[in-house]
Amino acid sequence: KMNLDTIISHISKLDVENTRTLISCAKLHLITMKEQAKPIIENEFINTYNPLIEKINEHLGINIKYPSRKREFTFPRYILSDYLFRKYIEINSEKKSYETVGKLLNKDRTTIICAVDVHRAEMKAKQPYYIDLYNRVYKIIAEFEKHNKD
Repeated sequence: KMNLDTIISHISKLDVENTRTLISCAKLHLITMKEQAKPIIENEFINTYNPLIEKINEHLGINIKYPSRKREFTFPRYILSDYLFRKYIEINSEKKSYETVGKLLNKDRTTIICAVDVHRAEMKAKQPYYIDLYNRVYKIIAEFEKHNKD
């Protein structure tokens, strides 16, 4: 096995063309590693937050994934979409965040983009019904997060 010092000493003996080739190979290797890690991160995220969706469904008496446009389904989905979007970008940057949240909620990325935008607009409008629902959903989220930290 070669240690880092041995590798560095070999690199210093390479000519310019071999060094460029080595750097290109290293870049390709890093890109491949990063691409392989994305599904793992996405799957872990989905597996971690599916139980949260079940808890919200249970507490609110709905199926948040149900394809309905009634506000008793859409409003909790808006709130949860924004929360999940922010959680995902904490671990994986904004890239593919909408797609991953969409997979979790059985929606496409444009629906999640719209949900996040509508949620933020509703929060600014401070409608009592929405704020009450937001507080109820975030109470469930807080319990879920507390339970997952332990």
